[in-house]
Amino acid sequence: MMKVEFKKSKLHGIGIFAMADIQADEIIEICPIIMLNAKDTNEIDKTHLYDYYFSWREQGSAISLGYAHSIIILTNPMLNTIKIL
Repeated sequence: MMKVEFKKSKLHGIGIFAMADIQADEIIEICPIIMLNAKDTNEIDKTHLYDYYFSWREQGSAISLGYAHSIIILTNPMLNTIKIL
């Protein structure tokens, strides 16, 4: 069972909500990523995907294929840093 889901929000139109208690340091999602090198990162900076990638090792970047991209753009997220395993 996923512990979070997207739902309608009166505050922002849509939001990510906990569907069950989440313990400190609990993993709530494991998802694949698309890794980009520095050249591709420079190109993606020119697109609408600019707000949806993470800085990655040595000037590259990564795009999450799960909830992570939506959680990280929140103004005041209640989740800690996403750990890369």
